[in-house]
Amino acid sequence: MILSLFKRLFIERWQRKFLALIIAIIAWTLMHQAITITRTISDIPVKVIHLPPGKTIEGLLPSGYLETKLTITIVGSRSALEKLSAADLEILVDAEGKGDEWIVHADKASLVSKNAALDLRRSIKDVVQNEFILSLTPLITEQVPIIILKPSGSPPPGYQFLDVWPQFLTQTVSGPQKEVLKLKAKGIKLIFDLGQIQSKNLMEISSSDPENQEEISFYVPDSWKKVAIPFLGNTEVVLNDPDSSSLRINFLKRTFLSLDTLIPISLYFPFETVNTLNSEKIRIEASSLVKKSNGLFFLNEPLYAKDVSSLFLDVVRNHLELVIIASNKDYLEWSIDFVNFKGLERAYVALALAEYPDKLAKELPLHLKQEQLESRFRTYVDQFRLYNSQKQPFKLHPVLKDQQILLQ
Repeated sequence: MILSLFKRLFIERWQRKFLALIIAIIAWTLMHQAITITRTISDIPVKVIHLPPGKTIEGLLPSGYLETKLTITIVGSRSALEKLSAADLEILVDAEGKGDEWIVHADKASLVSKNAALDLRRSIKDVVQNEFILSLTPLITEQVPIIILKPSGSPPPGYQFLDVWPQFLTQTVSGPQKEVLKLKAKGIKLIFDLGQIQSKNLMEISSSDPENQEEISFYVPDSWKKVAIPFLGNTEVVLNDPDSSSLRINFLKRTFLSLDTLIPISLYFPFETVNTLNSEKIRIEASSLVKKSNGLFFLNEPLYAKDVSSLFLDVVRNHLELVIIASNKDYLEWSIDFVNFKGLERAYVALALAEYPDKLAKELPLHLKQEQLESRFRTYVDQFRLYNSQKQPFKLHPVLKDQQILLQ
């Protein structure tokens, strides 16, 4: 029974049945292609060609596409439109022969297929899109300052961040006049992440330069030398300042250095204390912490410094002074001063330049190296701190009692 039914359905007169099936498929395909639908597609890129020399458009990316994308409504065959996506299309705008401002009509003629298998002329009947205005603006080129911010993250264990050098760079930027001048006034920010640098990176650098085991220069990789341009959709571009080739992050290997000297102590009387404190009678009292020699008082305590280099300490160790500010407070304020600051700075720079290898002088000119050393000297001064023999921060509590200043 089943065999007989199968024979009648598929075997008997199979040629006619097969031909009917082919005709049905062709008819269905033709009908499907003939069906017209309307579909709205968003995020269609717009490409501008043939811009006049010296002109550009605000929001135009380096690729030639506008930062703003369009939404269009397309009328066409169902079979083509169902498979269509924004990635298959772009709108082409020809700026040749146009004025400084013109109305753009996105129509079927300006719609371009990026899909070789898609024939827009046959598949699309109409394109519906609201008009939009394009304006030409002067194209200018300016040197925009790069603002190098203090790096984020923490330096590798055992190292102290010193500085980034060069500290001043510029970026040659071309674009719409209004946007470029705005960016020039604001500057471009550049920040590095110290967390991306590992101890082994600095150890390798240190081992390759045995003469300099304290101050270590990590050369910034090319992949880090990029800045985002806001009016280009925050597109990252490579630094083009020639000095960026020597861009480096400098570190100091942290260690405790013995001060190996006695620090003289002096008193400072602010003008407002003239009528309340007698500078002729107030004296520092000698103790186990204070040593008197030839009428002068010295801090008699073995002290250490950290976060400075040996060269810096050698230059300043005999020009330090502990200054106590006389007042009626319970605890007097004090500070470590550097006597003859500018002279010390010059001496430090001169000694450092004397050790500056000729091979590095070719890479970083002496005048730039001098600026770097002056900046580093001031950095060391700012972060100079004293530590006691237990490698703890040195704490001092001067008090004024019965015309005597006691150091506790």
